[in-house]
Amino acid sequence: MPSPDRGLYESLITDTLEASLEKLDPRHVAHRRGLHPAETPDRIALHLGRVIERSLMDVPDEERVAKGIGLARLPVAHGLPRTRPPALVQ
Repeated sequence: MPSPDRGLYESLITDTLEASLEKLDPRHVAHRRGLHPAETPDRIALHLGRVIERSLMDVPDEERVAKGIGLARLPVAHGLPRTRPPALVQ
């Protein structure tokens, strides 16, 4: 994994990021703070969006839409509001 970018502001600290932060040169400091409840939806959504985007890039074109729709529907299983992901508003 490449070294962490300077200025990883507002990034969630995942196990992977934590492992990279532990390898930082001692001259560099990673400042951490807890996740505030008010910012939780935004931070989690941004993190999951990046994870899903990277994952879907590896899916063959002919399967990407169906897989993406399936992923978009997963929050419903956890009691979050249902969305209609198959189309985009232009």
